[in-house]
Amino acid sequence: MKRLLLATLILAVIAAPGCGLGLYQGIVTIRDEISVTSGSGFVFARSADHFFIATAAHVVTDAEQVQVNGLTGTVVARDLTNDTAIVRIDAADQDYRVYELGEAVLEGAVRAVGYSWSNGWLEAPNLMVYHGRVTCLNFRGGVSANTGCYPGLSGGPLLNESGRVVGITSRAAVVRGHPLESTSIFVPAARLQELWETVKNREN
Repeated sequence: MKRLLLATLILAVIAAPGCGLGLYQGIVTIRDEISVTSGSGFVFARSADHFFIATAAHVVTDAEQVQVNGLTGTVVARDLTNDTAIVRIDAADQDYRVYELGEAVLEGAVRAVGYSWSNGWLEAPNLMVYHGRVTCLNFRGGVSANTGCYPGLSGGPLLNESGRVVGITSRAAVVRGHPLESTSIFVPAARLQELWETVKNREN
């Protein structure tokens, strides 16, 4: 039987300059208070009564239930091979942005978005947005971009110029045993869609 972990996901509503609440509404920050890990995530689907959050599998570890703004959430799917996980929250009366999925384009402009706990867990996390370009479409199974690699962004979205999610932040790029601090590896959005296809019929 898997150990039951209690994690905390705090939904942050952020207004981007000139964009109202639309651009970053629905991006979440994830804290696992038992294994002392943190990361980010984003809302990518909804049903009549639920919202579904995508994140990296290593962010939720093997937690089965999490807390999302005081609501109980459930990890409904995880793909350890592709470092992807889906969390369901009951939030039918909430107004969150649901991000559409897209496909990365080589040299396309992108931005990695997520939350950093650089001030410690007693402080509110900081929204971080890092701009760059896609540098490779198949770097060891993932999409690479020169947006940098920073603590807390794991599980957050890689957005293209249209605001669609083209990847999920996974890890730093490593070449010959050395991490490239300027480059991150992102799980392609297609892997999230594949995982979603395995659970959406029972969840909707």
